[in-house]
Amino acid sequence: MPNPLLSQADLPAFDLIRPEHIEPAISGLLAANRARIDELAETSQPTFANVVEPFEELGHCLGRAW
Repeated sequence: MPNPLLSQADLPAFDLIRPEHIEPAISGLLAANRARIDELAETSQPTFANVVEPFEELGHCLGRAW
C-alpha cells in the first residue's frame, strides 16, 4: 500500500495513517526537497516564478505530510 502521507488527495486518509509511515515519508520528502533546492540554486536567471514559487511549493508538500 502506498504511504498515505504522500497522497495528493484533497484530504489525507487519516484512517490509513500509521506511525511507521512518518519516517519514510518525511525522509523521502526532505531528500527530494534538498535535491530540488540544489537545482533551484543553479538557476541562471532567477525570478519569482522560477525560484520562489517552486521553493514555496516544496514547503507546502512537506507541511501537508507533516
